[in-house]
Amino acid sequence: MSLHLQEIESLQNSLREREKYVTELENRLRALWDKLEGERKCHLEHLRLQEEHLSEIERENERLNNHIRQLERELNEANKTISLQHELMTTAEKRGVDKAKEELNAANERIKRLEEAGDKMDPMNDTECECDDRSVLICKYCFDSSTRWFKAKEAKS
Repeated sequence: MSLHLQEIESLQNSLREREKYVTELENRLRALWDKLEGERKCHLEHLRLQEEHLSEIERENERLNNHIRQLERELNEANKTISLQHELMTTAEKRGVDKAKEELNAANERIKRLEEAGDKMDPMNDTECECDDRSVLICKYCFDSSTRWFKAKEAKS
């Protein structure tokens, strides 16, 4: 019997050691599970934050795209305005040049008419002076007047 008791005791000791080992393994497994559960929660939190950031980035990207489209519309309007202003300035310059040409032509015509009238009044065109009763070729007054007219015409050229 004693052998039998020793065997039972040995088996019981072995059983206690195995139970102790199983308990130790269970504790390790629980620790690992807790660690993995903590990491999983941490990763889930990171994923949630990344999704929030991604949503913020998408909203900001949409806002920037809207702003870019608005700026493009304003740029197109500004380009149209600049084009119209350029066209108006070109038209105004052309009209101004045309008007200046017309005014220059009118001034040249007036000068021509005045010169013709002055030439007709120039006493040197006639052979006789009409301001003196005597029959002289030209008097001093008419000669001076004619000389001044001739010098004025020369100065114009």
